[in-house]
Amino acid sequence: MSFVDLFFNAAGGGVFGALLHLGSAWFDTYRKQKEADIQIKLMEAQSASAEKSAAWQAFQASQLAGAAVFAVPANAASWASNLFTAVEALNRVTRSGLCWIGVLFIVGMYFSAAPAQQTAMQPEISLGVWTSVFWFFGARYSKQPDK
Repeated sequence: MSFVDLFFNAAGGGVFGALLHLGSAWFDTYRKQKEADIQIKLMEAQSASAEKSAAWQAFQASQLAGAAVFAVPANAASWASNLFTAVEALNRVTRSGLCWIGVLFIVGMYFSAAPAQQTAMQPEISLGVWTSVFWFFGARYSKQPDK
């Protein structure tokens, strides 16, 4: 019996059909696995994107929440409005003034010290100046918005 006879008779067709079915079933499983892997990667990317977007929105909300919005209540008495304005002005001047006084004090200490002391103080001076500047500009703490 030749290969062509085996291929075209009923028994051969059943055997080849079963082998071809196994091959197509394996390929279908392989294709579905690849599609599932792509879907998983897509969901992971969407999740990471949503997480970054939520973090950015929370950061923006924290920046807005901490920003001093100066607004006198509309129904406040004139003396209360003036007191509120004076306290707000004192708060803004005191904060910036303390920052500048701190920076000038630290810089003055550094330049009045001996060269050997200056070398030893450099890390602490740097920390002090940057802490003062960040305290002035970065006092709006990041917090999660209420849910």
